[in-house]
Amino acid sequence: MRSFILAVMLTATVMNAAPAAGQPALSTAERRDARIPAGDVVLAATLYRPAGAVGNLPAVVIAHGSAPSTRSMVGFYTSMALRMGMAVLAFDKRGVGESTGTYVAIDTDDSVERLGELAADVEHGVRWLAAQPGIDRSAIGLLGGSQAGWIMPLAASREPLVRFIVAGAGVPLSYGQEMIHSVHLAEAAGNLPAPLPWRIVSAADARAQEYVGPRGFDPAPVLEGLQVPMLWIFGLYDTVIPTIPSINRVGELVRAGNGNHHVEIVPYANHNFENVFTRERYDLTRIIEPWLRSVGVVAAGPAS
Repeated sequence: MRSFILAVMLTATVMNAAPAAGQPALSTAERRDARIPAGDVVLAATLYRPAGAVGNLPAVVIAHGSAPSTRSMVGFYTSMALRMGMAVLAFDKRGVGESTGTYVAIDTDDSVERLGELAADVEHGVRWLAAQPGIDRSAIGLLGGSQAGWIMPLAASREPLVRFIVAGAGVPLSYGQEMIHSVHLAEAAGNLPAPLPWRIVSAADARAQEYVGPRGFDPAPVLEGLQVPMLWIFGLYDTVIPTIPSINRVGELVRAGNGNHHVEIVPYANHNFENVFTRERYDLTRIIEPWLRSVGVVAAGPAS
């Protein structure tokens, strides 16, 4: 087992999440398509409600990872939220699917500008969602994975309608640190199959931790000033991101007095929250739902 600094051990819970049970909530959900103006682009979106749900529901906007993804490609997170009795707004990333604009692969040099644009898209989604009937405006949050871990806190820092954040495999380090980790890992791992040897992963983590080059977007001031509760979920076998430095960084935030951050660790999960040994995908609702209750977000109950 990999070791963590004391601060992390005081704030993180190691969870054995059960395998996911497919996406029945998504396949049966009520849905309404929309076009959402977002500055210089129009986002093609779908608003989902759990089948048969009534009243004003807590809701989430799904934020994207780095891939050129459509709303259907974030079904893992959409389905989770629906199973917890929440309404969901999912949209095609700018320049992808039916959304207008241009998809741009982000590099360190333009990461501040590009991530700012993507956060603004999420903010437009939040404001649109809050204006819809059947939505509890006091319980709107953000949910997403990977690159969304940068986008969501930035959006929440600028849009007060956001009341909570759940990030799967997000990175609380700078863009430059994540990039140097990826470069080192690609060079060292070659064609080795997953899970990678710990010596290779550890060396890549160390490169990220010690990196002093251009940082690009650095979430430090956003995360240090963030007021809303944020849940970070990490897979211990995730080698796509610098997982151990990321866990430790959240621990440092908590130790510095930012008690709104909370960490959960899934021991055998990769970046997609699959068990690296059984290939089953974990059901993260077993982690997210109790945390939501602990911060005062109570959904209508699981969708049938």
